[in-house]
Amino acid sequence: TECLTECLTRLPLCVTARRLITGQRLKTSDCGAVQKQAHCIAHIRNDAAPSVMMKRWLLLAALAAAEDLAFVREGCRISIHGARAILRDGARECDVWNAQSSGRRCASDRVLLCEVGFAGQENAAGSTHAALTVATDAAYLVAPIPGGLPRYKYVEAKAAWARAAGVAYYLAFGRGTAKANGPRCDAGAGGQTLHALKAAGLGVVMRRTEYESVTALDVDAVPALDAAPPEAWLALDAASDVFGASNVGKPVLVNGGVLVLRNTAWARELVGAWWRNRCGPADQYALWKSLAELWRRDHPKFRLSDGVFANYASARERFLPEVARRIADGALPARGCAADATCAALFSASGCLAAPLALPNLYVTPVAGPFRAADGSAVRPLQKGDHAWMCHFDRVYETLKDYDLRFAALEAAVGARDAARVPALVARVLGKDGGDRFDASCARPGDALRHALYRFNGVEPDRGRTCALALNESLQSQYAYAPADNIRYAGPGVLVKSKCGTAKRYLQPEEARKCELKAARRAARPAKLRRDAETAHAYNASTPPTTILKSNCTLQRFPPIYANRVHFFSFVAADLYHLLGHALRYYRHLGLDLKNQGRIFVHNASGPVALEKTLVYLRRYEIQYKVSNEWSSQTKRDAANQFLLSLPNDAWLVYPDLDEFFAFPCEVLEIMDQGGLLSGQMVDRVAYDWHLNSLRPLPRAAKMNNRSSIDYQFPRSCRLTGGLLDTNVNKYTLVPAVDAAGKRLRYINAHSVACGTRRMLRHVHAQKAMNCEGVTIFRGPAVAHFGFTKITIPVLERKLATYKALARTSGELRHRNAVEHYRKLRDSFEYCPLTKSFQFTRKARRLLMRKRYCDPLPPHLERNYAPSRFCFEPTKAPRPSLRKSTPRPRALVEDDDPPDD
Repeated sequence: TECLTECLTRLPLCVTARRLITGQRLKTSDCGAVQKQAHCIAHIRNDAAPSVMMKRWLLLAALAAAEDLAFVREGCRISIHGARAILRDGARECDVWNAQSSGRRCASDRVLLCEVGFAGQENAAGSTHAALTVATDAAYLVAPIPGGLPRYKYVEAKAAWARAAGVAYYLAFGRGTAKANGPRCDAGAGGQTLHALKAAGLGVVMRRTEYESVTALDVDAVPALDAAPPEAWLALDAASDVFGASNVGKPVLVNGGVLVLRNTAWARELVGAWWRNRCGPADQYALWKSLAELWRRDHPKFRLSDGVFANYASARERFLPEVARRIADGALPARGCAADATCAALFSASGCLAAPLALPNLYVTPVAGPFRAADGSAVRPLQKGDHAWMCHFDRVYETLKDYDLRFAALEAAVGARDAARVPALVARVLGKDGGDRFDASCARPGDALRHALYRFNGVEPDRGRTCALALNESLQSQYAYAPADNIRYAGPGVLVKSKCGTAKRYLQPEEARKCELKAARRAARPAKLRRDAETAHAYNASTPPTTILKSNCTLQRFPPIYANRVHFFSFVAADLYHLLGHALRYYRHLGLDLKNQGRIFVHNASGPVALEKTLVYLRRYEIQYKVSNEWSSQTKRDAANQFLLSLPNDAWLVYPDLDEFFAFPCEVLEIMDQGGLLSGQMVDRVAYDWHLNSLRPLPRAAKMNNRSSIDYQFPRSCRLTGGLLDTNVNKYTLVPAVDAAGKRLRYINAHSVACGTRRMLRHVHAQKAMNCEGVTIFRGPAVAHFGFTKITIPVLERKLATYKALARTSGELRHRNAVEHYRKLRDSFEYCPLTKSFQFTRKARRLLMRKRYCDPLPPHLERNYAPSRFCFEPTKAPRPSLRKSTPRPRALVEDDDPPDD
């Protein structure tokens, strides 16, 4: 009766309404006013409709909606030309960005639904999502928002985002003639404002069935530069049709400034009711009342107390507490936050959400974001929160410096999920029990509940991406929007659950990593000490102590009869090709048959150019090689053991890294006859000026001189690896294939070997020969380690990245120890722009000299070098620039050694 009375009071509908009520035959002209309501007409003309009366009611509703929104006219377009925006409506044109020049030419008695775009740039064709903003006239767009910029700047930003995200963007422009309140609004509610036109514009846009969703955006809402398309929100909950958020200040159920509406029948019903319920200057009153009406229709148990919607002030104060009570007593179905006892207690006590609340067809997200979705991932807030999807400006809040101790108790209770204590602590923080008034602010910086809400989700937002900076970023970047694929939050503040026994439930990732590493070391220490003691006891009982050779004689070349039994293996990185030339020449001059008894694995880590230069040397020496795209200590060990197991029983193996130059005593021949193991301790070779200098190209043998040798380029002998880094410096320089009992030797790592099956191998830090019979270890000359050249930093970064990945996937302590080792080594260097190279830090240099880890150079050698140049204000290393493609190395010439191109 109410609906029919409303329709009959409108003159244009009288004739059709009387025909419907009296059952007269409808005429074709009766459908002329509702041609745009194609879906309604299709239902009316469907012969399978339940009854003639139902058809009459459907047509009546279609006629009422069409007549109600007849003042909204489509077909308008706004083209943005820099500082001008030309509105074209038929033959009329005006500049909506400039109110003074446009005057009344941009005023309209109707509301023009204009598609907004940039001149010369076509909008995305076939858009399946739309966005809408409402503006009354050009003067409104030119006027700045309080404390901000002109409103049209915000419209430009939204248009740029829509173009990048593939969204059709509309501006409902004009005041229209329907400024009156709805038929059920009290006379004293106040006049209508432009906010009511939002529902009218949404109703017209949602008639277009090609749009899956329509996003309503207030003028002062600005998308973040990486704001994802609206469909990302639709994927959060398939059962919801409307997605919104509350306020950062005093909470409400849903704020109307930013809404994502799925284009469904329920959402269109909501928008229609929103327009019919318009009452007074605030559009949220009609939105909340429409939600209540639809929930009352779909859920008969849902009822509100009398007077909730008496006026806007009453609805603003009482609607949210009423909804919270209906959720608590089961009258209104709810998911998400309502299913979590702690979140539900926070919501019931304060009205603030810590997790999304899924009501019938409505999905409300927290503003204290980022928040956790149902799958546990961190999601950016829809609006008004930190690093939000849409930054909705109403004011800029200052962060309070005071942190009340009462907040800490509530934060701790929320972090411990102690739901029983939450209501009392909220009342204590707010100073009252709340009653029906939810006066606390949910997400303003410094507010009482902010820390508790963040603790619940375990996510701390990125403070550098506040909404106050969003428009500045957009303007300064010339609207360089790059929409993300989703709305997930992957900022530095995403906390992780603590697994190391601390009182905190969530920790920063770096803090958690260190804490877990410390806990793992603490837990593993007793077992490690016990294992090391058992290993030492077994080793000392079965293996004689190392015999240190005191001979000053160094072998220059293996005799052929012994060299025929010595094999060579190495695992090299392709970008160390300069060092490869020096190493191969050195070992060939020792008498090793690299062509017939050598094998090299090449790690292709730097692309085809470096690989080709490496292969130049290997082909010249005719060494068998294999290219590998993987590198790790385990990969090296497996490759070395595979080669060692393939050797005959009387064979010996020399297995150096590329930067290790082994030296052998003159007594090595007797050691081989006794079946002993030969070892040496690494001594690091460092450049005279303490810089990581590039290795000079290897000249041909005919042009070789003292200054081109690798010893001259790196004259300092330091115990950097063993002293400064406190790591293992023992290396086996000559290893037999079998022990006296015929058991095969295998490498445990680069510093230890064992005899027997693979199951008996264990990760041992010290140099040992496990379970070997009749084997004596002899310590020979030092091993020259040329590991501090220009290529050191890239190699360190690569190793660090490899072990970080292994530590993340396996979680093993040895991989974490490797990460700490390489990070400590990387921190010993800094970039010097004066020499355009890396240098040892001042701290590292002073430590090396103070503890006498480096041997002093004789005076007659120091005179051969120029004074060192240091940077006392080092900077970050510059990023590598893009270079032209490097030409292929030229063909080799017949000579002793290949040239280095």
